[in-house]
Amino acid sequence: MKKNKPVSKTTLQILNPLDDAKESVSTSVKLIISALTLVSALAWNEAIKGIFELLKENALLKSTGFLAPFLYALVVTILTILVINNIQKIEKKLVMKKKVKIKD
Repeated sequence: MKKNKPVSKTTLQILNPLDDAKESVSTSVKLIISALTLVSALAWNEAIKGIFELLKENALLKSTGFLAPFLYALVVTILTILVINNIQKIEKKLVMKKKVKIKD
């Protein structure tokens, strides 16, 4: 039987501090973008609410009464799903293009 060679535990690993800095900058950028997206979404929320307030005078919306907020939530949810699906499709295309460039 062959015996495995003992592994040396004295090997030093050299860490590049710039790698950590790049990673933290990337994380910070993602967090800032998320925060700005939230602010934008809240602004759009208020704008759409304003439209519904103006449309309350409409006979159709008057007849819905308490259902109007649920209608609003449904419309926003459907729009959000459509936008997210389109973003994911674009992301997949970009990833595929990167893979093709790497292979070339």
